Amino acid sequence: MLFDHVPWLGHYARKFPSAAGGYYNFRKIAVKRIETRRSGGAKIKDLMYYITNEDIGAETPPLAQVIGDGILAIIAGSDTTATVLCNLFYLVILHPQVYRRLQAEVDHYYPPGENSMDPKHFADMTFMEAVINETLRLYPAVLSGSQRTAPRGSGGRLVGPYFLPEGNQARIHFYSVQRDPRNFTNPDAFWPNRWLIAEGTEGSPEKIVHNANAFIPFSHGPANCVGKQLAMQEMRTVVCHMMQKLNLRFADGWDPETWIRDLGDSFVVKKGHLPIVTERRD
Repeated sequence: MLFDHVPWLGHYARKFPSAAGGYYNFRKIAVKRIETRRSGGAKIKDLMYYITNEDIGAETPPLAQVIGDGILAIIAGSDTTATVLCNLFYLVILHPQVYRRLQAEVDHYYPPGENSMDPKHFADMTFMEAVINETLRLYPAVLSGSQRTAPRGSGGRLVGPYFLPEGNQARIHFYSVQRDPRNFTNPDAFWPNRWLIAEGTEGSPEKIVHNANAFIPFSHGPANCVGKQLAMQEMRTVVCHMMQKLNLRFADGWDPETWIRDLGDSFVVKKGHLPIVTERRD
């Protein structure tokens, strides 16, 4: 949160590795990979192909800009989906009924021998989609959301009933909004069925609260996550493939509460150790 308000501190933090912690080591690795990729040129039209302007044959942007965009892509394009998938498998294993239903749906659309990485049936797999959405609701990859500011010269902005003076910033805390009982029934429960009930594909003995506008794990508006659709497709593919090929369980003697205690908010979620035993289903 500190760097949100005084981003120039990052320049000085890089000069003191002990103060920057793990980020300093991560940045060194990222810079090395980006410089190697940049000097070698494109073999495929990957993201760096566009970041370095190879697509339009224009002059390559300054190295600092390329490195900045590359680091952002590594964090936003891999760390976030990896975190959500870890939380998803943790929650699914913790709830055997959900595990069995999810695996049954996968087996229905992708029986043994069927290519589980072919997305042709994903649109019909409503329970898998509900499991992913419920995971994102409980544990969004960016817990605290992102800031918005009223630009200088704008005269300020109205945010609902509140006035935000120009030059000031505000943020919506995704974790809190998505666990607010005014938005979702049993907000702290892992209950994928809520999404099916809300869509009318599953019945419920009582009316539930389900405010779809309060589901904002990818943020909202013109500055929302540009990689949302790619991230969702990646998660569908991994979940479907793993549930088809593997049986999953927690390691013997491991306390599942450890996972929740070790989760931390460092803009993106900081994870602990998740020991899962995998066995081939065949």
